[in-house]
Formats: sequence, structure tokens, C-alpha cells
Amino acid sequence: MTGDKPLFRSRLPLTLASGSPRRRRFLEQLGLDFAVEVADVEERVLPGEAPESFVLRLAVEKARAVAAKGQDRVVVAADTAVVLEDDILGKPADPAAA
Repeated sequence: MTGDKPLFRSRLPLTLASGSPRRRRFLEQLGLDFAVEVADVEERVLPGEAPESFVLRLAVEKARAVAAKGQDRVVVAADTAVVLEDDILGKPADPAAA
């Protein structure tokens, strides 16, 4: 955004389905006018799930959870995972675990 005014505004409201400060900052840097609504989705890996499938599934679940609230809007969702030798590492419980 430039000052308090977004550079771009869509015809439908734009909602970021994530509490991620990095995703929020990215959309702000693009100059987009958007709201944030954190999706209530359980972030667990399914047995045998590949990393790419995991992040795609979570992004879709987050978008659907927010979109299901019935408001006429565009919902943006994404997810990331840290992967080591095809093993998805979960979110650390605290800074020491990180």
C-alpha cells in the first residue's frame, strides 16, 4: 500500500485465508486491498501424503473453509511446509524447538 490507500481494489472483496504475517505482508506489498480471516483447519499430514499434496490440500481446505461462510468475495489461501528428505517437519512448539 502507499500510505493508507491500496493501489488495487477488486470488484469483489479480497480475503486472505491465513494468519501468516508473511502472506499478509506480500499482499500489502502488492498494493492490494484485502481482509484477513484465519481458516480453522487442522494441519496434520495424512498417512503416506507427499509434501506437495499436503500443502495443496491444506490451501484448498483453508480457502473452502473461509469461502463456505457465504460472503461474495475472492478468497486467497496458501500453505507451506518445511521438508527434509521427503519428511514434512511440523511447526515447532516454541523458539527452542525451532
